[in-house]
Amino acid sequence: MVQTERTHAAPGRVLRNFFSLSTSNLLVYLAGFLVVVYLARLLKSENFGKISFVQALLTYFILIADFGLQIFGVRQITANKTKLPVVAGRVQSLRLITGLLSYAALLLLAFLLPRPGEIKLLIAVFGLSIFASMLTMNWVLQAEEKMGLIAFNRGLHSLLYLALVFLFVRSESDLLIVAGVFVAGFFAEAIASQIECVRLFGGKITLGRDWREIWRLLPLSAPFALIGFLTQIYYNVDVIMIGLMKDDRSVGWYSAAYKIILFLVSFSGIFGQTIFPALGRFGRESPEKAGPFLRTSAKFLLGAAIPVIVGGMFIAPELIGIIYGPEYAPAANALALLVWG
Repeated sequence: MVQTERTHAAPGRVLRNFFSLSTSNLLVYLAGFLVVVYLARLLKSENFGKISFVQALLTYFILIADFGLQIFGVRQITANKTKLPVVAGRVQSLRLITGLLSYAALLLLAFLLPRPGEIKLLIAVFGLSIFASMLTMNWVLQAEEKMGLIAFNRGLHSLLYLALVFLFVRSESDLLIVAGVFVAGFFAEAIASQIECVRLFGGKITLGRDWREIWRLLPLSAPFALIGFLTQIYYNVDVIMIGLMKDDRSVGWYSAAYKIILFLVSFSGIFGQTIFPALGRFGRESPEKAGPFLRTSAKFLLGAAIPVIVGGMFIAPELIGIIYGPEYAPAANALALLVWG
C-alpha cells in the first residue's frame, strides 16, 4: 500500500519539484543572462569572444573532472537511500582527485594552445572553478529531491556573480576581474551546498578512505561521463572551433546568439533533473510506468518548444538588436538557425 501511494504520488512530486526549480531558477537564469548582456555590451564583441572561448573550453574539463560521478551517485542513492553516506563519501573523494588531474591537464593545454598569453592566463584563472565544482554537493541534494535547496544554491551563485560583475567590471579590459568573480560564484555555491549537507545529514558524510572501492567507481561512472562529454560536444564544440579557426570577434557574435539558446534550453535541463529521481523510484516499484512517464514528459517539452522555434526564427534580427545592440547584428543569422537546436 505504501509503495502504491508513493508511486502514484511521483508525478505530483515531479511537478512540484519542477515548478519549484522553474520559479527560482527563472530568476537565476535571468540574472545569468543579465550578466551576459552586460558583459557583451561592455567588453565589446572581441573581448566577449575571448571570455566565451575560455568558458566553452572549461566546460569540458569540468566534465572530465566529474567523470559522470554525480549522475552515478544520484542513481546509487535513489536505489538504496541507506547507502547515502558511503556513496557520497566515496564519490566526493574521487571527484577531488579527478578535479586536480583535470586542472593540471587544462594548464598543460593552455600552455600548448597557439593563443596569446592573455588567453592562457584567463584559462588558468577560470579553471580554478573546477575545484569549486568538485566540492559542490548539489547532487546529494538532488538524490534526496531537495530541489528547493539546489535552487537556492544556484541562485546564490548567480546573484553573487551578477552583483560582483556590476560592482567591479567597469571597462572592456577587466577580463581577469570577470574570471575572478566567476570563480567566486562557484565557490559560494559549493560552500552553501556543503553547509546544507551538514545540516541535513550531520557528520554522516565523510570522505571515503577505502581506495580499492573508490577506484572501482570510475568504470561504473564512465558511461555517464561519455554521455555528458558527447552532449557537450554538441552544445559548444562550435564555439571552440570558431575560436581556433576564426577571430575573437566572430566568437563573440556567435556566442551572443548561442547564449539566448542556452537560456531557453535550461528549462528542459531543469525538467530532466526533476524527473530523474522519480524514474529511479519507478524502476524499483513500478517499471511498467516508466515508459509512459517519459513519453508524457517528451510531449510536454516538445509542445513548449515549437512556438519558441518558429517565433525565434522570424524575430532574430530584432531580438539581437534589442538585447545586444547594433555591434552584434551579424549574430542574427546564427540565432535564426540555432533556435532549431
